[in-house]
Amino acid sequence: MDETSNNEFFEERFDALEILAEEVCNETDALPVLKPAQPAEGHTSMRQFERYLVRWRMAIVFDGGKGKDTFHGRVNDISAGGISIHCDYNIFYTDIVTLLLAIPPLSITQDKKIIEVKSRMVYTILSKNAFRIGLKFIRFKPGDEKFLKERLKTNHSLYRESEPPQE
Repeated sequence: MDETSNNEFFEERFDALEILAEEVCNETDALPVLKPAQPAEGHTSMRQFERYLVRWRMAIVFDGGKGKDTFHGRVNDISAGGISIHCDYNIFYTDIVTLLLAIPPLSITQDKKIIEVKSRMVYTILSKNAFRIGLKFIRFKPGDEKFLKERLKTNHSLYRESEPPQE
């Protein structure tokens, strides 16, 4: 990658951070999301990590991609190992991307926190009026992984795919 294209990449990434930082968080962005209907009886989860339902804003920046380098959307659910997002475009990409998550503050005395994590796309499907894209976390910016795990554990609803039977 030459110096010019490298500078363009950093300008594009900076633009994405600026857009996320300027967006106003609604009160509902910080609230836990109610869990959806339970899956069919006998369903067992193959997931490695517990998922949390959130509606945070996010941006994907393509590291050296061609054409439009940044896409915005909303988080559908998140875990310690990855994320499912909704985006208006089918942007599946085989190389590593930079995911920027705008985590809303829990009180008016705090600022929004934007965390950065290198990720790999693992799937994309058309879901209603948007594309649902799954990303696997590869590498967090220092301190961001700990912040995310603590925030999820202490302030968000756990999505349970199967509940124990009621007695």
